[in-house]
Amino acid sequence: MHVYLTREISLAEANTYLGRAGLPGRVVEVTPCAGGVTNFNHQLRLGDGRRLLLRTYGVDASRAARRQTELATHALLAATSIPAPHIIAAPTTAADFSIVEWVEGVRLRDAFGTERDPGRLQRAWAQTGQALRATHGITSTFDRAAFTRAGGAALGNTEWSAAYAREITECAAVLVGKKLIRSTDEQRIAAISNRSGELLAAFEGSLLHGDAHAANVMVREEGTGWALAAWIDWERAQFGDPEADLATFEVFTRAQVGQTLARSGMATGERPTHSASGSTSYSTCSLWHRTIARRLYRLAERRVC
Repeated sequence: MHVYLTREISLAEANTYLGRAGLPGRVVEVTPCAGGVTNFNHQLRLGDGRRLLLRTYGVDASRAARRQTELATHALLAATSIPAPHIIAAPTTAADFSIVEWVEGVRLRDAFGTERDPGRLQRAWAQTGQALRATHGITSTFDRAAFTRAGGAALGNTEWSAAYAREITECAAVLVGKKLIRSTDEQRIAAISNRSGELLAAFEGSLLHGDAHAANVMVREEGTGWALAAWIDWERAQFGDPEADLATFEVFTRAQVGQTLARSGMATGERPTHSASGSTSYSTCSLWHRTIARRLYRLAERRVC
């Protein structure tokens, strides 16, 4: 494992965390898991055989805020059937760690890389999209950019329209610099952004995962195939446009599993579709291959229609 993905902690440190959390038992084994950008993760095996996940966030303000975001988001998810690990302990007097339910399974990205029969992943891809769609069903009627915090949500200082206008304009400039779109496209996007107040006047934000891709999806083998175990790593959750999650999933999942994803014909899809039973989920039958530049351009263009 690359050193930047984790850090070593001793049994004594692990037991100190367990004690600070007020949990009974004793840690007898510590196994590092992936992490390292904004948190570190370690599997704790207790003497009675139980396993827990220790997430440490560091002490700087941004990491503490992301911990707070994750805890508040899990509180929202707990009232739903959306599969996500439960927070077992998160002391209010400690801003540097939480202890989370251990989810048995492997990352969807890794399952795709080792599974020889893509058909066995059909159910997992479908359930991944359905869970994301259910997440987006948690909406906010706030008129300002919102992010999850204790109590459900906190308002930013920027209205939706201004927040999205700024984001789209900044992204367009980056994409021009990378030669992913033309300057004429940037000009058209800017013209649309200037109308954001009018176009987004009735915008209703949805709960977003914020870092949606196949490495943040846990799956496990069940019967003749794979099934969704949980969506993990909710520290970037926020209220916003579901298109952001869909674009992230499309681009970063493709980058992780390659073009074989297109041939398998399985992904979260782009638009909600209604099944025969009337429930809404994201289609798992197609993946439209576009760069994120096209995705942003389409989002902006659709706001005009």
